[in-house]
Amino acid sequence: MRIRATLALAVLVLVPFAAACGGGGGKDTSIAAQNFCGVVTPVQALAGISDRADDPAALKVAFTGAESALAAVGGTPPTDIATALTTVTTTFSAANTALKANAYSYKAAAAKDAKALEALDDPTFTKATDNIQAWAVKNCDG
Repeated sequence: MRIRATLALAVLVLVPFAAACGGGGGKDTSIAAQNFCGVVTPVQALAGISDRADDPAALKVAFTGAESALAAVGGTPPTDIATALTTVTTTFSAANTALKANAYSYKAAAAKDAKALEALDDPTFTKATDNIQAWAVKNCDG
């Protein structure tokens, strides 16, 4: 049950900021903002991933896609969310690394590196994703 709860939390905190990007009149028109809003689509693939916690192939596709999207905006993030994006990227990457080291078996990863997966429940991570969500709602088309 903890497996599904942790994955569900990852979906709840990452998918909303991805979903906020798309459709009309954002305020930050910088290249960094455009890049951020333009590459978060793979994060949306995390929606419903908790239902497939026992499917290593599905976890691999979802987590590596999301990690790539986060990495694409990590070098030059929008200034207002740079710190939050660093927190999210670091935490998410650690969880993905733990999963990768265990062939994307969530149960095996949780047994060997529970700390990396439990960090997805950490209040600092949650606050960072909330900040990104608020920024995306304000600045991405959507």
